[in-house]
Amino acid sequence: MIVTTDASDRWVYEVYGRRVESTVELPRLAGRRAPATDTTPDLTVRRGHLARTPETLERRLECVYTDSAGEVAAYRDGRTLYWLAPGVATLRVEAERVTVDPAPEATAEALGRLVTSPGLRSALSLAGAFVVHASAVATDGRAVAFTGPSGRGKSTAAAACHAAGYEVLGDDAAVLESHAGTPVVVPGVPVLETGSTTVDASGRTRPDVRPLAAVFVLEEGDRWQVTERERRCAAVDLLAASDALYAATDAARAGAALETAGALASAVPVYRLVRPRSHARLAALPDVVEATLEDVAGSAVSPRKG
Repeated sequence: MIVTTDASDRWVYEVYGRRVESTVELPRLAGRRAPATDTTPDLTVRRGHLARTPETLERRLECVYTDSAGEVAAYRDGRTLYWLAPGVATLRVEAERVTVDPAPEATAEALGRLVTSPGLRSALSLAGAFVVHASAVATDGRAVAFTGPSGRGKSTAAAACHAAGYEVLGDDAAVLESHAGTPVVVPGVPVLETGSTTVDASGRTRPDVRPLAAVFVLEEGDRWQVTERERRCAAVDLLAASDALYAATDAARAGAALETAGALASAVPVYRLVRPRSHARLAALPDVVEATLEDVAGSAVSPRKG
């Protein structure tokens, strides 16, 4: 059973191209206080009383994710996800709502980080968005995404590009969509720099999307190496980087995620990018990205490898 609680303080945020209304302040995002009668949001965040361990939930749940430290875990119950982070909060995530039960000792920063990601990220995935665990940057009106397992340097890669003048669209996750047949990145949570925004016909502030030029799957090695992935392998890479593996709650949703990954792999080149372990050599990353994008532009008329 869930008992939700109300609060007079409400904040409105624009993130991942959606409007979020929250009674939990999210320090990582730029937002504004709003009355309860404000425009209907795409997603709501509310405080509520939830079980703090999987053993005390209503029934035994399927564990679908555990972080490398074994501290944060996700459990699936039909079309609902529970995120348990001891000392921070328990989240109950649905497609249009995130319920938050903070631990007494939780700091505002830790709570906001958990709600933003994985909370909002999971809600978008449950609603059908294709969300990838990646950092994303933009230059000259086009975006690139860096993905890979935790600890491979996605945020570090974004920081290196930011130092070279790139705009940071997000350093943790990105929503990939198709606009008029063109794959685009919808800006997420840019910790390093706030992306530019526009105002749509409804008067909502929306982040500017960027056409997706390439995806780089990061690995560590002794020297720089860039290798284009074959389309089938690229589709698997994108699916593995997405939240679909634990957010797809039935065969139809899993099939839709696979179809989206395949379509993206057909339209956008995906590269295996081996980077030197030395942080001192990361300054060369923007040059490697630029050289790769020039090759993409030069081969735009060629069919993708199958």
